[in-house]
Amino acid sequence: VSTQSTWGEGGKRSLFDLLEDLNAENLLAKAQAIAGVTADLPADTKNQAFVFVKPHAFTEGVLRLVSERFAAEGITITSEGTLDSKTIDQNKLIDNHYYSIANKASLTKPIDLNPPDDKQAEFAQKFGLSWHDALSQNLVYNAVDACRRLRISGAKMDEAWAATKSSGNLVKFGGGFYCGKVTKP
Repeated sequence: VSTQSTWGEGGKRSLFDLLEDLNAENLLAKAQAIAGVTADLPADTKNQAFVFVKPHAFTEGVLRLVSERFAAEGITITSEGTLDSKTIDQNKLIDNHYYSIANKASLTKPIDLNPPDDKQAEFAQKFGLSWHDALSQNLVYNAVDACRRLRISGAKMDEAWAATKSSGNLVKFGGGFYCGKVTKP
């Protein structure tokens, strides 16, 4: 579920979009402002991250590179571990990690999405019609429906999307939330 907020400028936005890419101190301050909390921030606020090496890159060389680079940047690794595919599948770790992207890209119909007002204006400038008009003219699809409409596979859609990104023929509505004009390959 993508929790929406009308906090700040730009209309309704997801909390993920409002809080992404912030360091720990700024994230806590913004979260408090959104919630209307005026308490002092903790004095020992530190940035933390869960870092994973994807399976195709999981080699001794890559692990050594990550460890050495973190050390050079003053980043402390507090624990390490390995998750097997059974654990990843059972706990739906990939699904949950990429849920926000998958939700907008393939699970939700565009009519049910809520791009911020300023991004809708950017969409209108880029494509020459409003988000509302594009929806009412059935010109906007999620990835699954676009494959069906264009009669192409997911692999072909990936190629078409890569071309769309390369041409800059898209608008970023938020974190992992894009809309672009795709040409059938």
